[in-house]
Amino acid sequence: FIGLAMSRSTITTLSAPREQLIRIQRTLARRLRDEIHGSLEDPSPDLRAYQREYFRSFRGRVGRRIGQTAFFERLSAADLVFQGEYHTLSACQEAALWILRGISRRRRVVLCTEAVPIEGQLALDAYLARECGEAELLEAIDYAAAWGFTWTSYAPIFRFARDEEVQVYGLSSPPGGGDENIRSRDERAAEVIARAAASHPDALVYVIAGDFRVCRLHLPRA
Repeated sequence: FIGLAMSRSTITTLSAPREQLIRIQRTLARRLRDEIHGSLEDPSPDLRAYQREYFRSFRGRVGRRIGQTAFFERLSAADLVFQGEYHTLSACQEAALWILRGISRRRRVVLCTEAVPIEGQLALDAYLARECGEAELLEAIDYAAAWGFTWTSYAPIFRFARDEEVQVYGLSSPPGGGDENIRSRDERAAEVIARAAASHPDALVYVIAGDFRVCRLHLPRA
């Protein structure tokens, strides 16, 4: 409101440093973006095709807003729910926990997540049964190497599952497979999801995976 009382010349004088700062920030942001792009390897042809399929699957589709009650009613009526997430964005994990809490009040839930490798299922089961703690779980599944994203973002989901006796299954394949094997990783994850659904026929299977994997042509189709 102070600015409204200033003369035009005063506003111009005060805005010049701010405009200069914005230009500097834009330059730094552009340089940082170029450095990031330069440090990344070019995606394989298969991964580029995989990405194109993802973007095409949502092209022209416009969602509509619904209320919270309707939202949970629709989710709870499903047998399988797929949630795409950005692994580095904690808001995605917070949203997943919020949704899981809401669904679990209405229906039994089984969780499948990429945060644990398929081969780490025994260690995950031990954690859920309170036979080991978080530190032991992370060491057993080699979390830092196999997943590596911030544990503090994912820990509340696992604590919720343990406290509420929600069965959890790991979905990720061993690291080092390369981008060219992403479709085979979808198939291996799909086998786990199918087994979870068959083992818990009355439960809703809630799947959390990377955003590119959650389109009808990818993990859900597999």
